[in-house]
Amino acid sequence: MTTLITITGGLAAVLYTDLVQTCVMLFGAILLTAIGFNKIGGFSGLLTYYGQATSPIDLNTSSAEVFIMNMHDVAVSQFSAGTLPTVDSLASSQNISSNLTCKLPSSNAFVMLRDISDSEMPWLGYILGQTPASIWYWCADQMMVQRVLAAKSLSHAQGATLMAGFIKIFPLFIIVLPGMISRILYPDTIGCGTAEECLEICGNRHG
Repeated sequence: MTTLITITGGLAAVLYTDLVQTCVMLFGAILLTAIGFNKIGGFSGLLTYYGQATSPIDLNTSSAEVFIMNMHDVAVSQFSAGTLPTVDSLASSQNISSNLTCKLPSSNAFVMLRDISDSEMPWLGYILGQTPASIWYWCADQMMVQRVLAAKSLSHAQGATLMAGFIKIFPLFIIVLPGMISRILYPDTIGCGTAEECLEICGNRHG
């Protein structure tokens, strides 16, 4: 379809197709976000319920049995040592850390610039890794340059570039946040119960 449109209509047809697709995707994503926030009670609901969005552990699986026994042993040992077991203390235990980390949503879920030692997204890696990649794609990629050079005038090219940059702000609100909402609404599907389930669904033992 793309080839047919390009051959018959030229770059103008491609630009009009991009415009229609952008409108459809923005409308659908904004609508989905609004529906999701309505179901969980707004942004305050996201802050309240995201940390509780865990899936139940299937006790009929051998991995769940091992997980629970390990948690029991660690809790008993900590209690015997005179300390009350907490989620953090259990999560730091070697025998159950991977399962508990997988099951519980990240405590840094609402933190964009994280500690440099963070295993998922340290601030240094984010700045030095994501920034050059974004500059390359949005400023030097052939697809972007082609559309800028096809503009009717310099002002059109500048305006389109600014508009594209403005639209780029939306993914946080219409892609990332709906993904977090989906974990609240569908914890059995999105939130893994054990590390083995995480590996099967996400390809990662930590979810």
